[in-house]
Amino acid sequence: VCANKRMPAQPFTRQHAVAVGDSWNMRHPLTGGGMTVALKDVCSLWQHLRGVDLTNTAAVQAAMQKHTQSRTEHASTINVLANALHGVFTNPAAAKGAAGASDAGDGTRARLREACMRYLSLGGAYTAGPVGLLAGLTAKPWVLVAHFFAVALYAVKHAILPYPTFKSMQQAYDLLRVACIIIMPLLTAEKATVLSWFPVQWAIHALFPWKGVELNTV
Repeated sequence: VCANKRMPAQPFTRQHAVAVGDSWNMRHPLTGGGMTVALKDVCSLWQHLRGVDLTNTAAVQAAMQKHTQSRTEHASTINVLANALHGVFTNPAAAKGAAGASDAGDGTRARLREACMRYLSLGGAYTAGPVGLLAGLTAKPWVLVAHFFAVALYAVKHAILPYPTFKSMQQAYDLLRVACIIIMPLLTAEKATVLSWFPVQWAIHALFPWKGVELNTV
Protein backbone atom coordinates (compact mmCIF):
# COMPACT_ATOMS: atom_id res chain seq x y z
CA VAL A 1 0.00 0.00 0.00
CA CYS A 2 3.02 2.30 0.52
CA ALA A 3 1.51 4.54 3.16
CA ASN A 4 4.45 6.93 3.45
CA LYS A 5 3.75 10.64 3.77
CA ARG A 6 4.05 13.44 1.27
CA MET A 7 7.18 15.35 2.21
CA PRO A 8 8.41 18.48 0.40
CA ALA A 9 12.18 18.78 0.11
CA GLN A 10 13.82 20.41 3.11
CA PRO A 11 17.53 21.22 2.96
CA PHE A 12 19.61 18.64 4.78
CA THR A 13 22.86 20.23 5.91
CA ARG A 14 25.70 18.58 7.74
CA GLN A 15 29.30 19.61 7.51
CA HIS A 16 31.36 17.42 5.14
CA ALA A 17 28.25 15.47 4.07
CA VAL A 18 25.95 15.68 1.04
CA ALA A 19 22.49 14.09 0.81
CA VAL A 20 20.91 13.10 -2.51
CA GLY A 21 17.63 11.50 -3.58
CA ASP A 22 15.57 9.93 -0.81
CA SER A 23 18.21 10.70 1.81
CA TRP A 24 17.40 14.39 1.25
CA ASN A 25 13.66 13.91 1.19
CA MET A 26 11.38 10.96 0.47
CA ARG A 27 8.65 10.84 -2.13
CA HIS A 28 6.11 8.11 -2.76
CA PRO A 29 7.92 5.06 -4.24
CA LEU A 30 5.18 4.41 -6.83
CA THR A 31 7.23 5.87 -9.70
CA GLY A 32 10.71 4.94 -8.46
CA GLY A 33 11.39 8.66 -8.23
CA GLY A 34 13.94 8.41 -5.43
CA MET A 35 16.61 6.96 -7.73
CA THR A 36 15.70 9.40 -10.49
CA VAL A 37 16.10 12.36 -8.14
CA ALA A 38 19.37 10.92 -6.79
CA LEU A 39 20.86 10.68 -10.30
CA LYS A 40 19.66 14.19 -11.15
CA ASP A 41 21.15 15.43 -7.86
CA VAL A 42 24.51 13.88 -8.74
CA CYS A 43 24.50 15.69 -12.11
CA SER A 44 23.61 18.96 -10.41
CA LEU A 45 26.32 18.52 -7.77
CA TRP A 46 28.92 17.81 -10.43
CA GLN A 47 27.95 20.94 -12.33
CA HIS A 48 28.09 23.19 -9.27
CA LEU A 49 31.13 21.69 -7.50
CA ARG A 50 33.23 21.35 -10.65
CA GLY A 51 36.32 23.53 -10.25
CA VAL A 52 35.47 24.52 -6.67
CA ASP A 53 38.25 24.29 -4.07
CA LEU A 54 36.80 21.73 -1.66
CA THR A 55 39.05 23.02 1.12
CA ASN A 56 37.39 26.43 0.85
CA THR A 57 34.31 26.19 3.09
CA ALA A 58 32.75 29.43 1.86
CA ALA A 59 33.12 28.42 -1.79
CA VAL A 60 31.64 24.98 -1.13
CA GLN A 61 28.69 26.49 0.76
CA ALA A 62 28.02 28.92 -2.10
CA ALA A 63 28.09 26.06 -4.61
CA MET A 64 25.77 23.99 -2.43
CA GLN A 65 23.29 26.86 -2.22
CA LYS A 66 23.20 27.01 -6.02
CA HIS A 67 22.74 23.24 -6.13
CA THR A 68 19.85 23.46 -3.67
CA GLN A 69 18.12 26.05 -5.83
CA SER A 70 18.69 24.16 -9.08
CA ARG A 71 17.49 20.79 -7.73
CA THR A 72 14.16 22.25 -6.66
CA GLU A 73 12.71 22.01 -10.15
CA HIS A 74 13.41 18.33 -10.78
CA ALA A 75 12.79 17.26 -7.18
CA SER A 76 9.44 19.05 -6.89
CA THR A 77 8.30 17.74 -10.30
CA ILE A 78 8.98 14.12 -9.36
CA ASN A 79 7.62 14.58 -5.82
CA VAL A 80 4.31 15.96 -7.09
CA LEU A 81 4.09 13.39 -9.90
CA ALA A 82 4.60 10.41 -7.57
CA ASN A 83 2.09 11.57 -4.99
CA ALA A 84 -0.46 12.71 -7.59
CA LEU A 85 -0.36 9.33 -9.35
CA HIS A 86 -0.75 7.63 -6.00
CA GLY A 87 -3.80 9.81 -5.38
CA VAL A 88 -5.35 8.93 -8.72
CA PHE A 89 -4.68 5.18 -8.65
CA THR A 90 -5.78 4.45 -5.08
CA ASN A 91 -9.34 3.95 -3.88
CA PRO A 92 -10.80 6.28 -1.28
CA ALA A 93 -10.91 4.84 2.23
CA ALA A 94 -14.16 6.57 3.05
CA ALA A 95 -17.16 4.35 3.60
CA LYS A 96 -20.01 4.64 1.18
CA GLY A 97 -22.19 7.58 2.09
CA ALA A 98 -19.70 9.11 4.53
CA ALA A 99 -19.90 12.87 4.92
CA GLY A 100 -17.69 14.64 2.37
CA ALA A 101 -16.92 11.41 0.52
CA SER A 102 -17.73 12.66 -2.96
CA ASP A 103 -16.31 9.50 -4.53
CA ALA A 104 -17.83 7.05 -2.05
CA GLY A 105 -20.19 5.70 -4.69
CA ASP A 106 -20.09 7.84 -7.84
CA GLY A 107 -16.77 6.57 -9.24
CA THR A 108 -15.02 9.91 -9.74
CA ARG A 109 -11.56 8.52 -8.98
CA ALA A 110 -12.29 5.51 -11.21
CA ARG A 111 -13.17 7.85 -14.09
CA LEU A 112 -9.91 9.73 -13.55
CA ARG A 113 -7.95 6.46 -13.63
CA GLU A 114 -9.67 5.39 -16.84
CA ALA A 115 -9.04 8.79 -18.42
CA CYS A 116 -5.37 8.57 -17.45
CA MET A 117 -4.94 5.23 -19.19
CA ARG A 118 -6.84 6.43 -22.28
CA TYR A 119 -4.78 9.62 -22.39
CA LEU A 120 -1.51 7.66 -22.30
CA SER A 121 -2.75 5.38 -25.09
CA LEU A 122 -3.29 8.34 -27.45
CA GLY A 123 0.39 8.28 -28.37
CA GLY A 124 2.50 11.18 -29.56
CA ALA A 125 2.90 14.05 -27.11
CA TYR A 126 0.16 12.54 -24.91
CA THR A 127 2.48 9.60 -24.20
CA ALA A 128 5.89 11.23 -24.57
CA GLY A 129 5.07 14.03 -22.14
CA PRO A 130 4.12 11.84 -19.15
CA VAL A 131 6.95 9.38 -19.92
CA GLY A 132 9.42 12.27 -19.94
CA LEU A 133 8.11 13.37 -16.55
CA LEU A 134 8.37 9.85 -15.12
CA ALA A 135 11.94 9.50 -16.39
CA GLY A 136 12.97 12.88 -15.03
CA LEU A 137 13.82 14.07 -18.54
CA THR A 138 11.25 16.87 -18.39
CA ALA A 139 11.82 18.37 -14.95
CA LYS A 140 9.27 21.12 -15.35
CA PRO A 141 6.42 21.39 -12.79
CA TRP A 142 4.26 23.38 -15.23
CA VAL A 143 4.49 20.54 -17.77
CA LEU A 144 3.28 18.13 -15.09
CA VAL A 145 0.39 20.42 -14.19
CA ALA A 146 -0.56 20.80 -17.86
CA HIS A 147 -0.72 17.02 -18.41
CA PHE A 148 -2.49 16.40 -15.10
CA PHE A 149 -5.33 18.79 -15.90
CA ALA A 150 -5.36 17.62 -19.52
CA VAL A 151 -6.20 14.16 -18.17
CA ALA A 152 -8.92 15.67 -15.96
CA LEU A 153 -10.39 17.56 -18.92
CA TYR A 154 -10.19 14.40 -21.02
CA ALA A 155 -12.28 12.69 -18.35
CA VAL A 156 -14.70 15.64 -18.37
CA LYS A 157 -15.09 15.35 -22.17
CA HIS A 158 -16.04 11.69 -21.89
CA ALA A 159 -18.39 12.47 -19.00
CA ILE A 160 -20.48 15.04 -20.89
CA LEU A 161 -20.48 13.46 -24.37
CA PRO A 162 -22.50 12.82 -26.48
CA TYR A 163 -24.58 15.61 -24.89
CA PRO A 164 -24.51 17.27 -21.46
CA THR A 165 -27.11 16.45 -18.85
CA PHE A 166 -27.47 17.63 -15.26
CA LYS A 167 -25.94 14.38 -14.04
CA SER A 168 -23.02 14.50 -16.47
CA MET A 169 -22.32 18.14 -15.61
CA GLN A 170 -22.22 17.18 -11.92
CA GLN A 171 -19.79 14.38 -12.81
CA ALA A 172 -17.66 16.87 -14.72
CA TYR A 173 -17.55 19.21 -11.74
CA ASP A 174 -16.65 16.34 -9.38
CA LEU A 175 -13.82 15.29 -11.69
CA LEU A 176 -12.27 18.76 -11.63
CA ARG A 177 -12.77 19.12 -7.89
CA VAL A 178 -11.18 15.77 -7.07
CA ALA A 179 -8.30 16.62 -9.42
CA CYS A 180 -7.76 19.83 -7.45
CA ILE A 181 -8.00 17.97 -4.12
CA ILE A 182 -5.27 15.60 -5.32
CA ILE A 183 -2.77 18.04 -6.79
CA MET A 184 -3.26 21.43 -5.14
CA PRO A 185 -1.90 20.45 -1.68
CA LEU A 186 1.16 18.94 -3.42
CA LEU A 187 1.85 22.06 -5.48
CA THR A 188 1.36 24.23 -2.40
CA ALA A 189 3.77 22.16 -0.29
CA GLU A 190 6.42 22.24 -3.01
CA LYS A 191 5.73 25.90 -3.92
CA ALA A 192 5.58 24.75 -7.54
CA THR A 193 4.07 26.82 -10.40
CA VAL A 194 1.78 29.83 -10.12
CA LEU A 195 -0.97 27.57 -8.78
CA SER A 196 0.85 27.61 -5.42
CA TRP A 197 0.55 31.39 -5.18
CA PHE A 198 -1.83 32.41 -2.39
CA PRO A 199 -4.34 34.40 -4.52
CA VAL A 200 -4.47 31.62 -7.13
CA GLN A 201 -4.96 29.00 -4.42
CA TRP A 202 -8.00 30.77 -3.05
CA ALA A 203 -9.45 31.45 -6.50
CA ILE A 204 -9.27 27.72 -7.28
CA HIS A 205 -10.61 26.88 -3.82
CA ALA A 206 -13.60 29.15 -4.43
CA LEU A 207 -14.46 27.18 -7.58
CA PHE A 208 -13.42 23.69 -6.47
CA PRO A 209 -13.08 23.53 -2.67
CA TRP A 210 -9.93 21.54 -1.84
CA LYS A 211 -8.44 23.10 1.30
CA GLY A 212 -8.80 20.96 4.41
CA VAL A 213 -10.17 17.97 2.49
CA GLU A 214 -8.48 14.65 3.31
CA LEU A 215 -7.52 12.76 0.17
CA ASN A 216 -8.83 9.44 1.52
CA THR A 217 -12.33 10.92 1.79
CA VAL A 218 -12.75 11.70 -1.91
